[in-house]
Amino acid sequence: LKGVAYLPMRDVGETLGLLREAVKLGLRSVNIPAYPQAKDDVGQAAALTGDQNSTRAYWHAEFDPLWKEIVDNDIAVTFHLGGRTNRFGSAEHFLPDHVMTKVAMAEPVAIGIYGGLFDRFPGLRWGIIESGVGWMAWMAEYMENSWGKHRHWVGNTNKHNPSYYMDQNIWGSFLRDRIGIELRHKPGGRNIMWSSDFP
Repeated sequence: LKGVAYLPMRDVGETLGLLREAVKLGLRSVNIPAYPQAKDDVGQAAALTGDQNSTRAYWHAEFDPLWKEIVDNDIAVTFHLGGRTNRFGSAEHFLPDHVMTKVAMAEPVAIGIYGGLFDRFPGLRWGIIESGVGWMAWMAEYMENSWGKHRHWVGNTNKHNPSYYMDQNIWGSFLRDRIGIELRHKPGGRNIMWSSDFP
């Protein structure tokens, strides 16, 4: 078993320094927030989510030195939920939020794919952890249709169709997901992993 380093994403230089420490320790994976953090973000929610309203995105050139070093060291990147936080103290919101913590992870994945991140770093591997996987094949098909209709007017220059990146660069994990298992042969739904909170 290997540990996973939790890395903040407030400043690329800070993150690179911590990544290098993790590599020296023999770690093979890092976990980052779903979105880049604000410079002063601290705490557990920030470590999982980051700043959903940030003007920064992981496909921006600012992050390229980090992705290069990650690929050069064969490190897997994970996101442990974080696309949406759960209001644990609110009985009214807990169950709907619980659903959204899973499917909201489609947004950071779509941002990375449409931003051309995986064209520039084809060896980059993202794992979407404990998010369920049944939405992944649906997402790939939906992205195929949207990209086919709209890529020209939005100026998207991706080299491949979206399901290609889902199958080459994106993995998902689930605790229980019968639908995801049934869709494991579909584009976008192939890279699935079972996970457990217990040893």
